[in-house]
Amino acid sequence: MFNGPVPLSKQLVEKHHSALRQELSIRRDKRGLSYNALAKLTGVSRRALVGIEVGSSRGSVETWLHICEALGTTFAQFLEESISAHVDEIPSSIRSRAGV
Repeated sequence: MFNGPVPLSKQLVEKHHSALRQELSIRRDKRGLSYNALAKLTGVSRRALVGIEVGSSRGSVETWLHICEALGTTFAQFLEESISAHVDEIPSSIRSRAGV
Protein backbone atom coordinates (compact mmCIF):
# COMPACT_ATOMS: atom_id res chain seq x y z
CA MET A 1 0.00 0.00 0.00
CA PHE A 2 1.39 3.34 -1.03
CA ASN A 3 1.50 5.89 1.79
CA GLY A 4 2.22 9.10 -0.08
CA PRO A 5 5.26 10.70 -1.65
CA VAL A 6 8.70 9.60 -0.59
CA PRO A 7 11.52 12.13 -0.56
CA LEU A 8 14.09 10.95 -3.08
CA SER A 9 17.76 11.71 -2.85
CA LYS A 10 19.47 13.26 -5.84
CA GLN A 11 21.71 10.19 -5.93
CA LEU A 12 18.77 7.80 -6.21
CA VAL A 13 17.14 9.87 -8.95
CA GLU A 14 20.41 9.83 -10.89
CA LYS A 15 20.64 6.04 -10.49
CA HIS A 16 17.18 5.72 -12.01
CA HIS A 17 18.04 7.98 -14.94
CA SER A 18 21.24 6.03 -15.47
CA ALA A 19 19.25 2.78 -15.48
CA LEU A 20 16.87 4.17 -18.12
CA ARG A 21 19.80 5.25 -20.31
CA GLN A 22 21.50 1.87 -19.99
CA GLU A 23 18.33 -0.01 -20.84
CA LEU A 24 17.67 2.24 -23.84
CA SER A 25 21.16 1.56 -25.14
CA ILE A 26 20.79 -2.20 -24.66
CA ARG A 27 17.37 -2.42 -26.29
CA ARG A 28 18.35 -0.19 -29.19
CA ASP A 29 21.45 -2.30 -29.77
CA LYS A 30 19.54 -5.63 -29.50
CA ARG A 31 17.13 -4.44 -32.17
CA GLY A 32 19.95 -3.25 -34.38
CA LEU A 33 18.54 0.26 -34.41
CA SER A 34 20.78 3.17 -35.24
CA TYR A 35 19.98 6.55 -33.75
CA ASN A 36 18.62 7.58 -37.14
CA ALA A 37 16.32 4.55 -37.33
CA LEU A 38 15.03 5.10 -33.80
CA ALA A 39 14.51 8.78 -34.58
CA LYS A 40 12.30 7.83 -37.53
CA LEU A 41 10.30 5.39 -35.39
CA THR A 42 9.80 7.82 -32.52
CA GLY A 43 9.58 11.22 -34.16
CA VAL A 44 12.29 12.31 -31.71
CA SER A 45 15.39 13.91 -33.21
CA ARG A 46 18.60 11.91 -33.47
CA ARG A 47 20.35 14.61 -31.45
CA ALA A 48 17.81 14.28 -28.61
CA LEU A 49 18.16 10.48 -28.57
CA VAL A 50 21.95 10.68 -28.43
CA GLY A 51 21.71 13.25 -25.62
CA ILE A 52 19.42 11.00 -23.60
CA GLU A 53 21.55 7.91 -24.08
CA VAL A 54 24.84 9.63 -23.19
CA GLY A 55 23.33 11.49 -20.26
CA SER A 56 23.54 15.09 -21.42
CA SER A 57 19.73 15.22 -21.51
CA ARG A 58 17.07 13.44 -19.48
CA GLY A 59 14.29 13.66 -22.04
CA SER A 60 10.72 14.67 -21.39
CA VAL A 61 8.01 12.24 -20.35
CA GLU A 62 6.54 12.61 -23.85
CA THR A 63 9.90 11.68 -25.39
CA TRP A 64 10.19 8.57 -23.19
CA LEU A 65 6.63 7.57 -24.10
CA HIS A 66 7.52 7.74 -27.80
CA ILE A 67 10.73 5.77 -27.22
CA CYS A 68 8.91 3.06 -25.28
CA GLU A 69 6.18 2.79 -27.90
CA ALA A 70 8.82 2.33 -30.61
CA LEU A 71 10.48 -0.37 -28.50
CA GLY A 72 7.16 -2.18 -28.02
CA THR A 73 6.70 -1.56 -24.32
CA THR A 74 5.02 0.82 -21.91
CA PHE A 75 6.94 3.41 -19.95
CA ALA A 76 5.88 1.76 -16.67
CA GLN A 77 7.22 -1.61 -17.80
CA PHE A 78 10.39 -0.05 -19.21
CA LEU A 79 11.02 1.83 -15.97
CA GLU A 80 10.42 -1.22 -13.80
CA GLU A 81 12.66 -3.44 -15.92
CA SER A 82 15.38 -0.77 -16.13
CA ILE A 83 15.51 -0.30 -12.38
CA SER A 84 15.40 -4.05 -11.70
CA ALA A 85 18.26 -4.68 -14.10
CA HIS A 86 20.50 -1.70 -13.38
CA VAL A 87 19.89 -0.31 -9.88
CA ASP A 88 21.66 -2.24 -7.14
CA GLU A 89 19.24 -1.54 -4.37
CA ILE A 90 16.12 0.35 -3.50
CA PRO A 91 16.40 1.91 -0.04
CA SER A 92 14.28 0.15 2.60
CA SER A 93 12.48 3.42 3.41
CA ILE A 94 11.16 3.60 -0.14
CA ARG A 95 10.46 -0.14 -0.27
CA SER A 96 8.35 -0.09 2.90
CA ARG A 97 6.43 3.10 1.99
CA ALA A 98 5.66 1.75 -1.48
CA GLY A 99 4.65 -1.65 -0.12
CA VAL A 100 7.44 -3.49 -1.97
